[in-house]
Amino acid sequence: MAGSLDEFRYVTDSSEAFWIRGDVSNINAVNSTAPAPTAGTSSLPKNIKPRYVLYRNPDEFMQRKVVVLTDVDPDTLPATISVKHGDGSSKTLTKSFYSGERKRFVNYAEDTAIVTG
Repeated sequence: MAGSLDEFRYVTDSSEAFWIRGDVSNINAVNSTAPAPTAGTSSLPKNIKPRYVLYRNPDEFMQRKVVVLTDVDPDTLPATISVKHGDGSSKTLTKSFYSGERKRFVNYAEDTAIVTG
């Protein structure tokens, strides 16, 4: 269940800055500093899949996929996070998976100026 959403500054592996929208409590729990986007930054392009860490509860089927805003060593991320459940109770989720940033390259047709015929 998502909490309040806000915009955050995401820095790619190639040091480009974009803004990304995410759950405030989850992003603040994983990232040591969650800076707001600066003026002039655009949203994250669709061909870039951000790096994220997956937290799961071993007792129940509850998980959170949280974006990691800066390029950090996955071992330095928190081993557990605490999230509020729908009934008001707090659940502890354990880090289970880290996925690095992925870029999908799109081939565009290029005019080669070759005349056929």
